[in-house]
Amino acid sequence: MDNILWPGWGENEILVPGGKHSITAAERKFSMFDASILDIRLVRFSGNLDTLTRTKQGFQFAYDSNTRNLALFNKEPFGILLDGQPYPDQILAHAGLWSLRLPRGRHSVDVLADSAAMVILDKASLYGSTLIVVFGAVACGLMLLIYFSILGRRAIGRAVGGKAQPSSSKK
Repeated sequence: MDNILWPGWGENEILVPGGKHSITAAERKFSMFDASILDIRLVRFSGNLDTLTRTKQGFQFAYDSNTRNLALFNKEPFGILLDGQPYPDQILAHAGLWSLRLPRGRHSVDVLADSAAMVILDKASLYGSTLIVVFGAVACGLMLLIYFSILGRRAIGRAVGGKAQPSSSKK
C-alpha cells in the first residue's frame, strides 16, 4: 500500500487507515528462500486505525475507539508497547492466530516481532528446511537417472547381443 510492503492484511482483506491510499499487488521475483512468511502481520482489528507503519522491529499502529479493541496477529508478538510502555495484557492463541485486547481511547501500539535470537532461529530453520528439500529433490533425480541408464544399458545389451541359446546335443 502506498508503494510499501504492507503489514496489515489477512484472509481476503486489507486493513487500511483513513485517508487516501493506493493499493497495488507486490511483484514477486523468484527467490529460493521466501522469508516473508516469517513477518508478523496485523490480520484483523476491531477499532478505527489512524496509522499503520512498518518498523525495524515489527510495526506500529495508532487507533481511536470508544470501546475495547481486539487485535489479531498471524504469529505471536515478542512484545507489545502501548503508548511507549510495556503492555501487560496476555496474548492468547486460538486457531493459528494470536489475539490481544487493547483499551479504549486514542493509543499508539508498537508490535515487536521477535527477539534477535528468534529471528536467527526462524531464518536458520527456513534456510535449513529449504536446503533439505532441494537436496532430496536432486538426490531423487539422480537416482532416477541412474535407474533409467541401467535399464537402457540392459535393453541395448539384449538387443545387440541377443539371447544366448543353450547348446543342445542330440545323439
